[in-house]
Amino acid sequence: MKKTKLLPFLCLIFSSTLSFSQTDALELKTFAIDELKEDFSYWRNRLEQKHPLIYLYTSKEQIDRCFDSLYQQINHPMTELDFIKLLTPVMALIQDGHNYVLPSEPTLAKIRNYKYLFPLELKFINEKLYVTKDLSTSEVPLTGLEITSINTISSKDMLHLFLSNLGRDGHNDQYAYASINKSFRLYFHTNYGFSKTYLISYRTKDNRDNSCTIEARSLVSMQQEKLNKYPLEENSSKSGLTFNIIDSIQTAVLSIKTFSPNTSNRKFRKEISNYFESLKKANTSNLIIDLRDNSGGNPNHVKFILQHLLDKPFEQALACRIVKNSHEDKFLERTRKKWYPWYGIGTFKPQKNNFKGSLCVLVNEGTFSAGVIFSSVLRKYQRAVFVGTETGGNPIIMAGYLLKTSWKLPHTSIQIGAGTLCTIYDDLSLNQGRGLVPDFIVPSSSEDIFSLQDKCLQFGIGLVRGVK
Repeated sequence: MKKTKLLPFLCLIFSSTLSFSQTDALELKTFAIDELKEDFSYWRNRLEQKHPLIYLYTSKEQIDRCFDSLYQQINHPMTELDFIKLLTPVMALIQDGHNYVLPSEPTLAKIRNYKYLFPLELKFINEKLYVTKDLSTSEVPLTGLEITSINTISSKDMLHLFLSNLGRDGHNDQYAYASINKSFRLYFHTNYGFSKTYLISYRTKDNRDNSCTIEARSLVSMQQEKLNKYPLEENSSKSGLTFNIIDSIQTAVLSIKTFSPNTSNRKFRKEISNYFESLKKANTSNLIIDLRDNSGGNPNHVKFILQHLLDKPFEQALACRIVKNSHEDKFLERTRKKWYPWYGIGTFKPQKNNFKGSLCVLVNEGTFSAGVIFSSVLRKYQRAVFVGTETGGNPIIMAGYLLKTSWKLPHTSIQIGAGTLCTIYDDLSLNQGRGLVPDFIVPSSSEDIFSLQDKCLQFGIGLVRGVK
């Protein structure tokens, strides 16, 4: 499904730190109670009137009770970020990963230029928090170590709070985990504030507990630190595509990081066509498509690549639906069918140069939206074997947007996203609110932080070669 253009901007900001605090607070406007109530009512009304899946996983009674309770808490003036914290519990309740609530553009700019930002990049692995990149000036080498607390807040408490305030597709927490790992600083600083220094409690590799204090840094200084410490990191192409043929084992690896490339549709499609021509000329037997952390994009790009992988006419989506009767809570009574060919409605013919060899697809918790649409069709037609971890997106039904993906609340200018349509990809009776579960599970571990080997990719290569 189409993803908001705000997310790459957020990743740029928060993948190199943010912060808030009682003593070093970012200067933000305080809004009056009446203004906040008007914004809340606007937001609630939009969800209730336009969102097709608002009551799919949680009853209308429960959601109404949550809305009413939160509204009653608007009894004092708040800053924009305090107000965001009040809104976000609804995200986890509705259970739609395409819902979001983000700071206004001016506030994002302030955060981006703030000097007291948290200088570690962190990732939750098996519910434990690890340093993936140390961008601090600490004399203690922190990369790879488990962080047990930040400013006396335990990592367990942080995870619990973040998960209780983040959207996800159905009963599947995978996308919430992916969001936290992608934008940890956003959630940490929104909830716990900024400070000039951060007290870090960590666990050493020989299982000893220790602590140190690290200084906050600016985004610019951290970006330079990243270049100095991690100079060999691969940069993504503008198209989000990388392609490599390993002649010795007749295997090609195609990485698709996004279906919303920072290039024209025509260039993206030409690049894809060239790859499949190369596969044909090289007589390549095996293809591995890496969709890990592909958060979505244009369903038309999905269709175009599927036409190179399937050798018979296929359906991408069974139906699109929009709200018809907003007062109804049952899905089929609340919605009606809508013809959106752009979302892959109809039957499509394969390309002449389609790939007929073995196909393996790598997925993980960050595989979402159009990334899951792609996977869902391949699974439905039994065209590929899947390796990795459960996807963040739901392969049966998901919400999305047609053209406009973001709206602003009238007073605070907080940016909100809420699905305006939903697409069905398989029999609704199969929906259990889960992601696509791979045929072979290859979970992440803390050892992956230091490892030069990509064990998920290596497993896929062994699989297509007949070696497990």
